[in-house]
Amino acid sequence: DGSTALSIALEASQNDIAVLLYAHLNFAK
Repeated sequence: DGSTALSIALEASQNDIAVLLYAHLNFAK
């Protein structure tokens, strides 16, 4: 349903942000 799709989208976007932050921290060294 809509709420499940929304929660999946939120989890996916949070995961993308975490990956970007992780990469940024590694490249900043």
